[in-house]
Amino acid sequence: MKQTLLFCAAAMGLMLGGCKSADYKVTSPDGRIVVEYLPSKSGNGAYSVVVDGDTLLRQSRLGLVAQGQNLEANKILEVTRVEVNETWTQPWGENKQCTDNHREMAIALSGDGAQVTLRFRVFDDGMALRYEIDAPVDSLTIMDELTEFNFAVDGDTWSYPANFETYELNYRRMHLSDIPDSQTPCTFRTNAGVYGSIHEAALYDYPEMVLRRDSVNKILKADLAPLPNGVKAYIPGKFTTPLAHHANRTQGCRPDQFSINSQPQRAVKTHRYLMDQAPEVCRRVVGHASWHPDLDHGTATRSHDSQRHQAHRFCCRQ
Repeated sequence: MKQTLLFCAAAMGLMLGGCKSADYKVTSPDGRIVVEYLPSKSGNGAYSVVVDGDTLLRQSRLGLVAQGQNLEANKILEVTRVEVNETWTQPWGENKQCTDNHREMAIALSGDGAQVTLRFRVFDDGMALRYEIDAPVDSLTIMDELTEFNFAVDGDTWSYPANFETYELNYRRMHLSDIPDSQTPCTFRTNAGVYGSIHEAALYDYPEMVLRRDSVNKILKADLAPLPNGVKAYIPGKFTTPLAHHANRTQGCRPDQFSINSQPQRAVKTHRYLMDQAPEVCRRVVGHASWHPDLDHGTATRSHDSQRHQAHRFCCRQ
């Protein structure tokens, strides 16, 4: 667990040396998606997302909490940018040739207890972010992740309740502003017609993420699966978290190359992620089958072709 604008003195009420232009902004290759990093005097700052000129995510907090180690970092050391446009070959799957076309911005931050790099990648189909931690200790005990998804607009969602024990629950359709929690992927359609899904990629040595609405500020926030003792993760002092990503399109949802391009070792464990997640989302959204061994079981042979047809028509088309 899944990308900025440098404000001058008039906007921030303080002087930032050398501030002449918007240096903390990254856009998708087609220019439709704009991600801004918003610096702050405390924590790790925040981010926002604009799609087609309209704000999708308002200022949303970033950060991790570790036991006995301060991971707050807000002094900007360096901003680096990379633009990637390449084609690579999958070992299996329905799309042999995959195009990876994205723009990336990495912001290196320093603090009292660690250096944290925030890496944002923006594709034409969505955006992703992750934390890269460099702390002067052998290991870290992660107690919480602070990443927020502060929606500026309302709409519909298709998801099922957050649950770390099972994925076999009924989907529900609710207003985006009403869901108290959600398993990921959390699929939504805004009132402006933007389709999206919040999920994570490359979940190696790190707990899975669900979304829960904060009881105080009412914002959807990442919540990591805990170990029996309540700790979220034991990680090395130098560690890179998975990519938490938000995929968006203006015409429905489909299993595309955005998810598999979010995998760091994409040639190894890529396509199973795509096959397991996206078709299941589409099928369960439009279908009414059950996981129980009865006539309505979702994988029953006689219903399987019908569900695939519905998924293709309503969810998996461009």
